[in-house]
Amino acid sequence: MRPKLWPLLLMMMFAVAGCLSSGSAGIDDGGSDGANLDGDSDGGGDIGTKPDFDPESEFLLFIPPETSLCFGFAEGRDWRQELAMVGKIDLKPGYYILPRQSAGFSLELVERIVFGPDHQDLVPSADLAQVEPVFQDWGLYGQWSYFARKNYTGSGESYRLQVQLTVVKVYDQWPAEVELGAQPEAVVATAELLIGPGEKSLDEIQRFGLCALEESSRRLFTADTMAAEHLVLDVRQGLYGDSCLSTGETECLFFTRAELRLNEGLIDISDRLRLVYVGSHHNWNDRFLILLEPAIGDASFLLVVAPSFMGDPGQVLRLDVDGVEISRAEITAWQRQ
Repeated sequence: MRPKLWPLLLMMMFAVAGCLSSGSAGIDDGGSDGANLDGDSDGGGDIGTKPDFDPESEFLLFIPPETSLCFGFAEGRDWRQELAMVGKIDLKPGYYILPRQSAGFSLELVERIVFGPDHQDLVPSADLAQVEPVFQDWGLYGQWSYFARKNYTGSGESYRLQVQLTVVKVYDQWPAEVELGAQPEAVVATAELLIGPGEKSLDEIQRFGLCALEESSRRLFTADTMAAEHLVLDVRQGLYGDSCLSTGETECLFFTRAELRLNEGLIDISDRLRLVYVGSHHNWNDRFLILLEPAIGDASFLLVVAPSFMGDPGQVLRLDVDGVEISRAEITAWQRQ
């Protein structure tokens, strides 16, 4: 863990259990701003670049373009279960006013949800997402969490999405304006998707965290195989543990890029929906599933089985479209950078 995040992480340990949330009361309409309510942050005359807000009772949140939440992993899932739970949530960019009040309000924060191995678009209900603000105070520290909930459907299944935005007070100071992704110590975004009953963690609950992860969280794995092939796997640690379904000292890891020097040529993959991390408790026995599009011969997947502390050297398996093993090559060298 990075020292600068310890106050936030400490608070998150006591955060509301369960699902995630988000909130906002208004988006700038592009017209001239009205009275100067925002302490001269835009002077009321920015010709619509920001909405006016009162920093004594509201936060101004900015969501940059192309901000998305990517799927996390769950302890206990195998690679087939993880593949079934891949997904991405695209957020609507813009400015949002988050009122510091207990009264609920309506908000549309999500632009698109893609879910499942077929990357289907989930269909939102017609009603607006309902936001529940929750305030917690610990003296010098505190947080406002905004839980936005909305129903979706897809392929005959029902889904309930809960997106959480949390704005954090540090050393008795509330931020006035926050930018998602640029200020991880001040604003947090996570999400939880409940499938059907939403009770079984392996098959009916999926969690998400910001797709963009800092370079400092990077861990690079390299592998050479008996087939004279070389793989580079870029894995990054999520900032917040509740982006995954894990416990204890298990880290919330995301598979972000794969560089494959195969006998058929070089393949570089950064599409997060094609990169699946399969972890276990304490991140032991890591596996990495890579979707090959297009397929290489009959192989639609590569499954990288990392060496184990019990002495297994690890394997790289080629699987067909049904997940049946076609071939395997033993790992001869494995390094973590």
